[in-house]
Amino acid sequence: MKTNELLSLLGRSVKDHELIVLGTKNNLDFSKVEVEADFYRGYLENKQEGFSMVFTDEHEFLNNSEQDRNKGNLYFSGVFFYSDGKDGFSKYRDRLPKNINFFDSREDLFMKLGESSWQRKSRKDNSVIADRWDGSERYIHITYDKKNKLPSIIGVHIPDKKL
Repeated sequence: MKTNELLSLLGRSVKDHELIVLGTKNNLDFSKVEVEADFYRGYLENKQEGFSMVFTDEHEFLNNSEQDRNKGNLYFSGVFFYSDGKDGFSKYRDRLPKNINFFDSREDLFMKLGESSWQRKSRKDNSVIADRWDGSERYIHITYDKKNKLPSIIGVHIPDKKL
């Protein structure tokens, strides 16, 4: 799976022709995406290729209050890229966005992306366990490995529409 091709289709409905072609070409079955009743996001994992696609219900993604929750289309709203062994995934092998790699230190990431807009800290020792960089059209979320403090999951998402 090519990163640029995948990211270029963010925001598309599962019924979008180009997204369907991508799915067919990569043996991805979007009909298998399930959203649990009390949630509005579903996932399609490809552990062998090292990524997971995120789909958001139309009610939430388009901020469409006229559409019942979990009754409309699903929209491709994000993707997670995994380092080797994280949550049973193989390492994602294609180029990562913004020249990020799984061997970047937090300082390296700040040099590439600037200061993060949000951090999640460990309750145990107050160390940063995740950072997020908010962009106007996308945001990047990076979760760090507990032991080596390097990126273990790199997420790229587009925000849900606001009122």
